[in-house]
Formats: sequence, C-alpha cells, structure tokens
Amino acid sequence: MRFDMLFDADAYYRSGCCPWTFFAYPTSLADDRGLPPDDEACGLLAQLQQYGVEVAVWVNGIVNNTTYFACRLEDRYRLDGGQCTRFEQIDLVTFNLFPAPV
Repeated sequence: MRFDMLFDADAYYRSGCCPWTFFAYPTSLADDRGLPPDDEACGLLAQLQQYGVEVAVWVNGIVNNTTYFACRLEDRYRLDGGQCTRFEQIDLVTFNLFPAPV
C-alpha cells in the first residue's frame, strides 16, 4: 500500500463532497498508521490503489472513534460496477471488529 497515494478525505469533505465509506472499524484498534489489525483489509486498500481507485483512511470521518476506508464518490461506481473483483469477494461488513446486529 502506498501511503503517499492516499487522498485527504477531510479536505474532500470540506470541499462539499462526502467520501463514500466502505469499511469501518474502531479507531482504538488502529495501528500507528491508522490501519486496522487485519491484513486482508489492508490488502484491499493496496489492491484498490493498483486498480487506480483513490482511497483514504478517514479517522473520525462520520462518527468519532471510528475510522473508515473511503473513496471519492465518482470512484464508488467503479467499485459497485464490478471492476474491482476482489472488493466483491471480501466480506467488508464482518471482520469480527463489530458485533453482529441482533
């Protein structure tokens, strides 16, 4: 993963655009770079970068004490459109970081 290629989600939000979030985890679980303790999730960011999708690690973006993986709104359609096949193969909702809904 290339940290120099991450876009600034806060600046994007302040410009009037809301980043599209596709993965969330408690900030308390993040390492010193803000990444979750899950190699597969980190690999997802690297793969998305290889596909040319600009991604961000957005700390406290929507909710305090929650960190998000996010992309620009226009890139959301690239993810939803199946161009990034690994994105579809990974269960982005359940990484055992949050309890399952009751």
